[in-house]
Amino acid sequence: MVISYETDSFRRRFIFEGENLIQGRSFLKEGERGEVYRGKVLKRVGNLGYFVDLGPFKGLCQEKLNSGDIQLFEIIKRQVDKEPLLTSKVGFMGESLILQDGPGIYYSKSIPSSYRRLLEELKLEGVYFRREASRLPLHLVKKEYDSLRAKKKALQNKNQLGLVYSPPFKEEGDPFYFMELEEKILHLRRGKSKKDGITLFFEPTRAGLVIDVNGVGKEEDINRKAGEMIEESLILMNVGGLVIIDLLGRGRGYRGEGSLTKEGIFVKSLPVRGANLFYVPLEKLKNDYKKLRNKLSEEYE
Repeated sequence: MVISYETDSFRRRFIFEGENLIQGRSFLKEGERGEVYRGKVLKRVGNLGYFVDLGPFKGLCQEKLNSGDIQLFEIIKRQVDKEPLLTSKVGFMGESLILQDGPGIYYSKSIPSSYRRLLEELKLEGVYFRREASRLPLHLVKKEYDSLRAKKKALQNKNQLGLVYSPPFKEEGDPFYFMELEEKILHLRRGKSKKDGITLFFEPTRAGLVIDVNGVGKEEDINRKAGEMIEESLILMNVGGLVIIDLLGRGRGYRGEGSLTKEGIFVKSLPVRGANLFYVPLEKLKNDYKKLRNKLSEEYE
């Protein structure tokens, strides 16, 4: 089951197998990977590249540019407390494909060769076919291609700086789950989770996230159950970077991937993708929760 929805500040997507949460991502709605901005090239900054004025904020492009030029840029990486990294080789990301510069045609590795031949018959140019292309009828793939080309052409003769294109986002799932997930996220952001006699304390630091496990009972059972709670919490909060878990005793019963010290301290490193919600101000998440609740209340009155 897939659940995806928007709050006032974020786009969220979660994947469940039965009742188990197996994957999740939260991305800010502004300044994230795949967005296309019209920007003005500013001065060069040493060997770092060029600063680019994107309108609401600045970005950094490490390609060769000409100061003063106004052109399109795509965000390729968002950086915490730094300017996002940009590319001038812009791609317009759709549901089934990415419209690129140049005549080449490229495919996701997950698209079978038999379906690639069918896509070739569409005679499209400057395209990277995403895996979703193999799940859509060919006429819808062609329709999306034409739509993206029209949008790209309409942007060529404009000079206003700012956001000009965001990748499509599809809401999925019952709004009941939207609110249930937001409540869990808000609860976790307060730094504490409690279930079946086990309490987890979350402490974000400059180096990473520290998790302290507390409970009464058999050490192995508590650590095993805490492991399930921790994995769900890390997914819900979109945690990336260093995670340090202080388990009970010597950590027996915990089955996570990573390294366990003889003192029962478990250390793992997670890829950084999107916004780590433990570092988002609590008031921002509260505000998102209230606005989403009000929005859904109005829709279903």
